[in-house]
Amino acid sequence: MKNLPATEEMLAVAREDVPVKVGSGWNTSYRCRYSGFARSAVEGGILKVTLYDPDAMRLGGTLPVYEIFMEKEKQQFLTYDRAHDKWRTAKIDYLEWQAKGSNNVWISAVDDAQIRQYLVSDEKNVYRAILKFQRAVRDAELERRHRKETDPWDAELSQTPPLPKDWERWVNKVGIQENYIFYDYRKGGARYGYCTYCEKEVALKQRPYHNAVGKCPRCRHKITFKAKGKITDYLHSPTECAYLAQKCGDGFVIRQFQVSRQYRKEENTITSKTSSFEKQRIFYRADLSSHSYYWGWYKQRRTRWVEGIDEFVYTGMGYSYNEYCYQPGSIYGKTFSSIAPLLARTGLREYVRLCRGCVSPNWYLFAWGWFPRVEQICKANLPRLTTECLEDFGAVKSCIRQESETSLVKALALDTNRLSRLRTLNGGTIMLDWLQREKCSGRIIPDHVLRWLEQEKIHVSDIDFILNRMSEQQVCNYLQRQKSGTRDTLRQIISTWRDYLSMADKLGINTNDEIVYRVKLLRQRHDELVEQLRKRERDMEAAATARKYRKIAGICRLIKPKYEYTGEVYSIVVPSGVRDIMREGDALSHCVGKSDRYWERIEQQEAYILFLRKTAEIDKPYYTLEVEPNGTIRQKRTYFDRQNDDLKDAEMFLKEWQKVVSERLTESDREKAEKSKVLRLQEFEQLRQDDIRIHTGDLAGQRLVDVLVSDLMETAA
Repeated sequence: MKNLPATEEMLAVAREDVPVKVGSGWNTSYRCRYSGFARSAVEGGILKVTLYDPDAMRLGGTLPVYEIFMEKEKQQFLTYDRAHDKWRTAKIDYLEWQAKGSNNVWISAVDDAQIRQYLVSDEKNVYRAILKFQRAVRDAELERRHRKETDPWDAELSQTPPLPKDWERWVNKVGIQENYIFYDYRKGGARYGYCTYCEKEVALKQRPYHNAVGKCPRCRHKITFKAKGKITDYLHSPTECAYLAQKCGDGFVIRQFQVSRQYRKEENTITSKTSSFEKQRIFYRADLSSHSYYWGWYKQRRTRWVEGIDEFVYTGMGYSYNEYCYQPGSIYGKTFSSIAPLLARTGLREYVRLCRGCVSPNWYLFAWGWFPRVEQICKANLPRLTTECLEDFGAVKSCIRQESETSLVKALALDTNRLSRLRTLNGGTIMLDWLQREKCSGRIIPDHVLRWLEQEKIHVSDIDFILNRMSEQQVCNYLQRQKSGTRDTLRQIISTWRDYLSMADKLGINTNDEIVYRVKLLRQRHDELVEQLRKRERDMEAAATARKYRKIAGICRLIKPKYEYTGEVYSIVVPSGVRDIMREGDALSHCVGKSDRYWERIEQQEAYILFLRKTAEIDKPYYTLEVEPNGTIRQKRTYFDRQNDDLKDAEMFLKEWQKVVSERLTESDREKAEKSKVLRLQEFEQLRQDDIRIHTGDLAGQRLVDVLVSDLMETAA
């Protein structure tokens, strides 16, 4: 095609088009009148549009930056990039051109008319006219690519039979379960109301209340009473699922609908409109292999039938599980019988009968594909076990003892009598587990016990720790007695029972003795054994500490006559050894007895641990003291390392005790006290340097050295 250089007219316009100030202040900018120039020509049925850069034209440049070629008949276009000397398939909106998206493109009236005539465009701007054509070409190309995928879908979907003639009526009467009686409020109660199922006015036998649930006196269907005066403009019934199964080719299709009814209040009347939206189709072949479709977004472009299962839907805040995907619903019965021969080996017809028509056929067939044994279970008339198969077929599969057996009785490791009991009692996996145990043990479990065990969800594994000593009937009675008078659940009681027997074994108690394993006060006895185990562990810990610090018991005996003192209100008690100190720490919940630093100080006779008690309650822990050999008190702590206001009452007694102790001291004690003071001062200085702070309790955030200094109670010189 011929070249289209910039004309003299175009060059003159570009030179005269100087930038003009636009806006003011921070929004000031300089713009030319034209941000781009264009020319066009048509040769051999091809439209050529050339785009120019105004800056290059002002310097005398005549060559275009882009040459766009468009062929309307073949619906194609191509662009030549002169700056980079290459061909590009990009649309005009992806080209690096100054006038992209703007309306101020200079083009002669002749060329402008030529482009509009060729492209048959009503766009007022040359840029938008070209872009519209190119987008139409891209859309057509994309549609051709998509049709390669969607045409086979549409071929299969086209086989879908039409809806039955009475489909809408069936949806109204069967598919939509929620019905109402609308009534006008009147004093003393309304006498008449309109039933949405009967579609007639009925006489009311009882006084209606808004939102109360009842039965229609005429049709006996479950309804909800609605006072017309309390209804807003619209009322929507809950969205429910309905299924339509139809013969299709050599197989069948199961169509899932979301059905609901909308009521509109108009003056004093209420009109209704039924909605039946088809959401999913699953085509099943003769061998029961399936192909699924759902109505949804395709390639983020449009809604149509899309291959797959719409298990997750976009909510605007992320994806969530589609609750309607496998939701149970009513099944249209008239066409269901036509596909009965194809379902003979699945048990679906029997399952529909067991569930009285409210099922998810697609989920049943999916579960059957993973666990074909569900057919036998369903045909054996075991509704609860069948339902549990669909909820968790892995749990039911674990109950199959002989997988290779074709007979259900043998596969479940039962006999005919026990399978009959399972059917009569409508048992599930828990009852099946107990019947299998009954057959192995030979010990008959009464029917009411089986019902109770399943009702309370008690598996064999939950109480197998006691079944070698008690029968299932005895366990049932024992658990019921323990349950009365307590808020604990049965699962908590069983856990307590198991823990109690385990602790009894550790303590060497004979757990085969009936008085032990059938203890009357289980929780109390459990707590007692916990305390015994804790005491035994502390005794073992105390023994280990005593072996490590062998001098402590002797030191306590040595200082006892020197430091013990009894007053009218308070007394100072010297512990007899490690165990007494550890008991004191446990009773007051502080760190004495848990830290090696106290044991080391006692052994080195740097400081001693003494007990401040009330004389009237001499055996009850009150305050724990850390005391230097001369009677200087380093620490005074009670529960949780605290000091309470009552300590002020005891300070006079402590000073009195210090005077008594100073009179009993020997020269050796005074030497030890001097060393203890030096070590104490060194420790305080180190704590200051390290800036150690308390992190928990009432003193949290304070420096440890400050607390110890304030706690210090030195003897009078």
